[in-house]
Amino acid sequence: MSILVEKYRPQTFKEVVGQNDAVKILSKYVEAYQKGSTTMPHFLFYGPSGIGKTTMAKIMVKEMFGSSNYWLDLNASDDRGIKIVRERIKGFAKLAPPDGQQFKIIFLDECDMMTNDAQFAMRRIMEDYSDTCRFILSCNYVTKMKDAIRSRCVEVPFKPIKWDDMVGMLDRIAKEENMNYAKSGLSALAVYSEGDLRKAIGILQKINVVEDILDEQSVVLHSGFVPRAYVRKLIALAKSKEETINKMNEADKHVNKIYYESYPIDKFLNIMIEEIYEDNDLKPKTKAKIIARIGTVNYYIIMAASPLLQLRSFVVWLIQEIENA
Repeated sequence: MSILVEKYRPQTFKEVVGQNDAVKILSKYVEAYQKGSTTMPHFLFYGPSGIGKTTMAKIMVKEMFGSSNYWLDLNASDDRGIKIVRERIKGFAKLAPPDGQQFKIIFLDECDMMTNDAQFAMRRIMEDYSDTCRFILSCNYVTKMKDAIRSRCVEVPFKPIKWDDMVGMLDRIAKEENMNYAKSGLSALAVYSEGDLRKAIGILQKINVVEDILDEQSVVLHSGFVPRAYVRKLIALAKSKEETINKMNEADKHVNKIYYESYPIDKFLNIMIEEIYEDNDLKPKTKAKIIARIGTVNYYIIMAASPLLQLRSFVVWLIQEIENA
């Protein structure tokens, strides 16, 4: 069985789904290069995972050169230190392009994971070898990139895939693969994937293998998405008139259930923000404090703090904050 993410990876700009603005920008630069332009800049692609940044870079190289001899592809989250910059990147950059072409391309994925020293070293290489090499940098968080790097690149934003574009692509794949599916399943999958088309296709293939039909129920089961009922139960518990100690004990049991059923805590927090924002019983000032606190908790989790400990601490704080509001 083929991997559907790779089988349906776009091979041309026309096949790219949901990134019309990026396609318009990059295809113009490729067209200019094909006509002999020497003004190709460095690029910085940024946006969430699974929405086409790497695919777009590969399409650019294919359209411009038609050969992998002009291309170095590295994942900066694997090789994030200054050593990889000085050895592999610099070594490739200083070599003359083959066949008399103007330059080669270095693609660095997840370059926001590079250390500060590595970014500064890369900046120097971008300056020194601009005659023989162009960089395409890709990151999830553009704010983690140094200004010295950003100022040397044309920044191209990539957006989460819209619901209708996502459903259209999933429907096409499901039909071509002769899957047994319901439209409600595709709709749910588009919602739960939160704009990440790569994730959606991966879940689609998984469900097709292990379930008889792809419907909303199977999507909820296999997507790892936190049911909103779990979030609403905690909020309702915090707002209840029960004794504080009883609420905390009950909330801790609920938190353990969420954690040990392997629901992603960051997704739980995202849904919590939405539910708090839409809660008409809470005052605006209280909503603002809770949402700000969620941001802090999420930051600590990203920085490798214990998700379970952070969630427990947050729920205790939430109960006290709502009681004192």
